[in-house]
Amino acid sequence: MMYRISVAHNNLFVSNVFTVLNETSMPSFVLFFLRGLATCALLGLCLSGCAPELRQAGKRYQSTQQAADLQTVVDLLPSGADSSRLRRLLGVPIDMGFDWRYLVDSSGPQGCVVGAVFHFDEQGKVDQQWVGEICE
Repeated sequence: MMYRISVAHNNLFVSNVFTVLNETSMPSFVLFFLRGLATCALLGLCLSGCAPELRQAGKRYQSTQQAADLQTVVDLLPSGADSSRLRRLLGVPIDMGFDWRYLVDSSGPQGCVVGAVFHFDEQGKVDQQWVGEICE
């Protein structure tokens, strides 16, 4: 018995022909296929960030430069995040070589600028992050 299964993806039409020995094995194939598809979708969501609140706070910071949005990003950013993810979230940083800084349009009690500091380890992953006055 022959079954023809068609999958449309990004306007490309892919067609595969599967030979099935009997009708009882086709439902198990469909179940296997759907389970794999669901697993891939879940994995894709997790790899894309799984944190819409984090992305929204990053976008708000880029448009408004508010300390609350910067604090949300610092609080929600997972340890070990890389520089490319940080740049996608917050935009172009002030690059100090060993750390990146993102500033807000205000100063703290000591008269220093307020912002976030993201320190990188040898592998280019964030190992320390904080928001506060940056007095140097």
